[in-house]
Amino acid sequence: MLVAATLRADDDIELAQVPPAAPAKPQAKVNAGKPAAVKPAAVKPANKPAAEPPTDNAATRQQPPPNMIAAAAPMERLAAIPAMFGDLPSVSQKLRFSGGTSLAGAIDVPLAAGGGRMKIAEDNSPLPEDRAFFLYNHYAHVGDAVISQGVPGPTTMDLDRFTFGVEKTFLDRCWSVELRMPLAANTDYSMSGFNFSDGRVGNLEVVLKRLVYETECTAVSVGLGIDTPTGSDLQGNLLASHFTVHNEAVHLMPFVGAVRKPNARWFWSTFLQVDVATNGDHVELDALRTSPTELGVLSEQTLLYADFSVGYWLLPKDNCGTLCGLAAIVETHCTTGLGTGTTVATPPASTNQLTFGPRTDNTDIF
Repeated sequence: MLVAATLRADDDIELAQVPPAAPAKPQAKVNAGKPAAVKPAAVKPANKPAAEPPTDNAATRQQPPPNMIAAAAPMERLAAIPAMFGDLPSVSQKLRFSGGTSLAGAIDVPLAAGGGRMKIAEDNSPLPEDRAFFLYNHYAHVGDAVISQGVPGPTTMDLDRFTFGVEKTFLDRCWSVELRMPLAANTDYSMSGFNFSDGRVGNLEVVLKRLVYETECTAVSVGLGIDTPTGSDLQGNLLASHFTVHNEAVHLMPFVGAVRKPNARWFWSTFLQVDVATNGDHVELDALRTSPTELGVLSEQTLLYADFSVGYWLLPKDNCGTLCGLAAIVETHCTTGLGTGTTVATPPASTNQLTFGPRTDNTDIF
């Protein structure tokens, strides 16, 4: 306001210093044989006095709107809603093993370094955005192990995941494309006679998002996530046998998302997504470590994800200070199986038995 007032005062001074116009000279027109007719000189009105600078008082000063969020553009108002935190990593496969009479058990296996099948609800918003981000997640007890025979090993697995991502909008910010690359710090499991490693590199995910409906309080988007098989293969040993699960499946994950802010305090967002594997992962066994034999193709279940987040601004995000905003948020996440995946196993006559298959026949996680 001080700068604007100074500019207005300077303009008034310039007007006051304009020099008065020179008086007009009379002009005469002479015609042959006739006396010259003299036209009266044009009289210009006197210069107007310079405008006085406006008085800065409460009546003339422009007042800011009472609610900056309500006065903002619809996209800007909804963009202030925090992104959804997300769910646990998807661990949908279980490995059952038996080495004769010496050891036996079952363990949950996180494929692609524990970063496979990343949901759209992982640190995301239904709105297309311009951003670059880095995520760190520590998951405790992400997988369980049950050892029925032999020397007991760890009964649970932890996972540390690092995700690098970027999202870019285009076509008037109605579209966006997003890339995510997860890396893992520890996906190993070891006990006497059995061990496996799932590598450190996860699957690169590409997400295309389209805004299809928008009002001042509501926005709806649709999109497609593509999970590409860039992650590490699963490799392990059961006594003298070596096995490999090749990471080859491409997952298509269409989704619909919505976000709403009915007033200055409350907000909510939701995603509904289907995860379909277009192909499977080949499983190989090398009993003598000389020539691997293909056991079959492991196909994962088709899954349905339903995610919902609701929040309340304890400190509204209407101005920027030391603390821009403070909100309380509650999220719910549901994963449901829409079909059964395939099971791959060694021949019944084999001394070392391995069975790869779905974690459960009917996946239902809330």
